[in-house]
Amino acid sequence: MQLPGLTAHHLDKMYLEYKKEIIPKALILETMIPEDMVTRLNELLDKVSEDKKYKFEHNAAPTLAGVIKKGFQVYLDQKESIIQEYTNLTHELSKKYIQEFSILSQNNYSDKMIKTEDIWSVHQYEGDYNPIHSHNVPGNAPGFATVLWTKVPKQLEAINPDRKLYETKGLIRDFDLNGITDGHLCFMTDPTTSIDEIERFKFSGTSLVQPVVGKLVLFPLHINHLVYPFEGEGERRSIASNISCIGI
Repeated sequence: MQLPGLTAHHLDKMYLEYKKEIIPKALILETMIPEDMVTRLNELLDKVSEDKKYKFEHNAAPTLAGVIKKGFQVYLDQKESIIQEYTNLTHELSKKYIQEFSILSQNNYSDKMIKTEDIWSVHQYEGDYNPIHSHNVPGNAPGFATVLWTKVPKQLEAINPDRKLYETKGLIRDFDLNGITDGHLCFMTDPTTSIDEIERFKFSGTSLVQPVVGKLVLFPLHINHLVYPFEGEGERRSIASNISCIGI
């Protein structure tokens, strides 16, 4: 009789039963926000882009990791109505994360006070990038980081997630073999993993997220990540935030 959840195999007349389990290293949530919210956020960011005084007074570059030479990074006013709507949405997603993580970890968490500590926009152009980094909030409290894409260059949208091919400048190149990662967000749960270690049966410690307009990603503050530069015209525009979760 085969046990529930087990896979049976006959190997040289030896009957083996086993179950498969992958030990998770990180939980990341993805969702798509309403198109009208993206439109209204972009309307605000367009105004910010044209306001030299605001950009100077709210310049976020000195406190952030991004190497942004052609574009800029600027803190956003949380009193703006569309920003309040958006942060309310990220707070709800934070609650969902805690629920999901509670199930996976089999741990009951107390009620949390969820607060957006910082929120800023990142306007990247050709060659701009973010090196490996993680986020934090005051008091080193637990919490989440978010990223939402509101504009993506056309050449980045040409990636076919099914065939994993990348089309640029009239050429089709294999996404996997050539390592075409332009403009992608890369999570590094185990940055030590290399090709040699995969040969030793170690799962890859990195995962890529393709930038898509309207896609919102939420992840724990401590996870190392980077953003690759891209080639060609266009703006890679995103909104990032740091959220603290403090026990009540």
